[in-house]
Parts: sequence; structure tokens; C-alpha cells
Amino acid sequence: MAGTQEKYNWIETTIKVQLQHINKIKPDPRNVLSTSTIKLLEQRNQLINTKDINDRRKHIAKISKDINESIRKDSKRRRMEIIEKYVIKTGGVKKANKELTNSKDWIAKIKNLSGEYSHHRKNILQIATSYYRKIYEHNIAQDEDDLEETSNVPNILMSEVIKMTINYEWSIEKNADGHFQPEEESFTSEDPETDTQTQNLFDIVMQDRNLNS
Repeated sequence: MAGTQEKYNWIETTIKVQLQHINKIKPDPRNVLSTSTIKLLEQRNQLINTKDINDRRKHIAKISKDINESIRKDSKRRRMEIIEKYVIKTGGVKKANKELTNSKDWIAKIKNLSGEYSHHRKNILQIATSYYRKIYEHNIAQDEDDLEETSNVPNILMSEVIKMTINYEWSIEKNADGHFQPEEESFTSEDPETDTQTQNLFDIVMQDRNLNS
């Protein structure tokens, strides 16, 4: 009998100790979300992971709007709870404003180049600025390389091709290669690539002329 009572006493003491420990743990005010908000987040995750739902995007957009509204309500409720706590405790709101200001983060955390997480606004801003600066520098350099590669490519205007087809007589029949050729002379240059582009444009113009004639 004594052994059984000792076990009950041990269980009761353990429960009381754990309750005291739980009561001492203060939840992070930045992560306090209501049950309804958490359920909405779970529902949106299910929608995102499910592909065979009609109008899935519309459902996701609607539930995202509901989530934002619910989070705003949670933030307002949390703010009032913090203010009420300090008003009851000290009769003022100075410490409440301090806690609310310190708990406002743009992003919960962000990793720097060393792989370390930062939670402060100033550090997050510096990391983000450095990241995007490198991206834009890379894109600018890439654009300059692309410009150099294409700067020597000759530009052939459609108006020039049309002018040539008007000034010269062209055979309606195609040659063995499937291209239209002028009856009087061929237009060639020292650049084979230019000749190919010119010939392709000639073919387009001649096809339009034949269809409209």
C-alpha cells in the first residue's frame, strides 16, 4: 500500500513541478498566433500541395486574404494585452511601448554570407542590400557582354527588302532550294549570314505579294 501511495505522490509532485516550469516560460510575442490563424495557414498549405482542385489559385488567394486579416487581428489583440499588462503592473505604458517596439521585426531572421542568422533590422537591411547589389552588378555585366556579342550583327530593315522587291523583277517560281530569285541579278554580300537573312526576308515579301496578287 505504501509503495502505491509513494508512486501517486511522485506523480503529483512531478506534475506540479512541470506546471511551475511551464508558467515561467514566456511565449515570444512575435510568434503568438490564434488558433484560427494557425488553422488557416494549415488549410493554405494543403491547397498549395494539392494540384487537382478546381480554381485552386482563387481558393489560395481568398484564404491568403483571410490569413492577413486574421494576423492583423492577432497583432491588435497582442498589442492590447501587452499594454493592459503594464497598465495593471505599473500604471503606465512606457515599458509597453518599449516591448512593442523591440518585438517588431521586418523579417524573423536572415542568413549572412558566413551562414550566421541575424534578427536585427540594421543587420537584415545590410545583408539584403549587399545581396541585391551583387545581383544587379552581375546582371549589368552580363548585359554588357551580350551587347558586345551582338554589336557586329548587321541590321536589315524590312523596308529595305520591300524597296528591293519593287525595284527589281522577281520570278514567281522558286528555285531548287525553295527560294525566290530575281530574274536580273542576285543580291550578295561578303557576309554569308547577311545573305541568308536577306534571302529569308525576300521570301516573306514575295509570298505576301503572290498571295495578294
